[in-house]
Amino acid sequence: MDKTLFKDRIFEDFLDFQRKTRKHGVTAFANYLTAQNSYGVKFSQQLVSGWINGDFKPSIKYAPALAEIMGDDIFDILEIPRPDPDLKIVSYLWPTLSEEMRRTIREQVEQYTAQNPIE
Repeated sequence: MDKTLFKDRIFEDFLDFQRKTRKHGVTAFANYLTAQNSYGVKFSQQLVSGWINGDFKPSIKYAPALAEIMGDDIFDILEIPRPDPDLKIVSYLWPTLSEEMRRTIREQVEQYTAQNPIE
């Protein structure tokens, strides 16, 4: 991946954040990214600063949280496969399911994969 593609995108979003919120500084933007993602991913000032400066790109760990805030094209920019839409819905709803329902779903998936092995 060309690091400049992500660098340009994150910088553009950083500028948009500053215009919309009138908050300045990478720390405020990192706090915004942390607060806005439902994955519980924490973004440090140093990390976000490194991305904006083009020193390095995000690891796959950060992609879902960034995509949630910045849009799914982040996966394309980072050259990471987009998550399956059905799996994305299940992941989003998983915390709302009872433990019994989670166990039932796991058992159904295990049963299905046992009967339909991946080749």
